[in-house]
Amino acid sequence: DAVRVVNMLIDAGVSVRGKRLDELLPRLDEPWRVGAADDRAIAHLLRAGAVLPHTSCAKMRRERQKPYLWHVSQLGGYPQYERKCIESLTTMLTLKFPQLPEAIIPTIVQFAFHPGMYVSTGVPVPPAIIAQERFVAEIRDALAENYFISGSKYLGRKVRVTVEEDYIIGTLQDIATIRGWRGSDYFYVRWDGDTPGYGVLHESDLPRALQDAPQPALSQAERLLQAPGSPNVDRNVLVSVCEQLADNLPPGGLSPDDELDAMLREGFPRAFSERVVISMGWTPPPPRE
Repeated sequence: DAVRVVNMLIDAGVSVRGKRLDELLPRLDEPWRVGAADDRAIAHLLRAGAVLPHTSCAKMRRERQKPYLWHVSQLGGYPQYERKCIESLTTMLTLKFPQLPEAIIPTIVQFAFHPGMYVSTGVPVPPAIIAQERFVAEIRDALAENYFISGSKYLGRKVRVTVEEDYIIGTLQDIATIRGWRGSDYFYVRWDGDTPGYGVLHESDLPRALQDAPQPALSQAERLLQAPGSPNVDRNVLVSVCEQLADNLPPGGLSPDDELDAMLREGFPRAFSERVVISMGWTPPPPRE
């Protein structure tokens, strides 16, 4: 058992601190192969000080239903991910067991739940990252189907489409996004959780299928792109980010500070990122004295 061997070696004093994870584990970026690295072994090595591999490796594993490494990499490393898990579990236990002193709950969490060693639903992926990933995937799929991804006013527009599902009798309506065109046909993408669905609408069907464009997000994106110091960002990416931010602010979503962190990790300049979250209701912290 690879997990048991890794744990025994670490306990025996073998140091992995500072070594890249993909140098320690074979086939880290090939999770579909027999003998590929296990998430539990990865967690033990990261906790012992191993260094994260390139993000492409984490994305590859996530696409194969092994999201642990991707979650850790999105928060910048194992210590940050462990801290987020502790905070999430502490918040949950504080509400469930009000009779316990709040000061001892983090200690209980650390000893009882092994925070950071598994995928935690209490540490959600920032919506700005999801928006950009989905946009890139939609463009890639449109190109793979030999559709054009520029040159039409309908690109990026929302459409209501009819979807047939095996588990229901009849059809249902869903919202999709137009990502490509070829002649009079328009390629759209819709998402069912993490699963993309594709289809084609004829231009004659667009007038009744088009949804009202999200004008606040669109106009907001235009203002941000025209503002001094704005980076060279694809307008459709920025619109997707703005929509995700608007949909996920509290109540019920991530904090504006988390959204700001997500944009900074994606490489947006700080001044530009702050303008985005300010327009979503974020209040800058007071200047330090």
